[in-house]
Amino acid sequence: MKIAHDTARNANGTELDMQTIRQRVASIKKQWTPEVARARAAEGARRRLELDSLVSSLLREMREDFEFECSEPSNRATRLTLVG
Repeated sequence: MKIAHDTARNANGTELDMQTIRQRVASIKKQWTPEVARARAAEGARRRLELDSLVSSLLREMREDFEFECSEPSNRATRLTLVG
């Protein structure tokens, strides 16, 4: 990832470079008490586990659908691929 060295915004003022974003996040986190930091870390871990579960479930369903389609001879000729 390429990070701009100075603070920059686009003409609309809606985009910031990553360095500025990181500095702002660090500034906010410095104001957190240890209790808030622990609570935020726990919430982040819980959300990552939930996201992992959702993505895993979706991938499992997609794999099952694909395997079902592959097992039906009538669908083999019409099945789309990543290229098609």
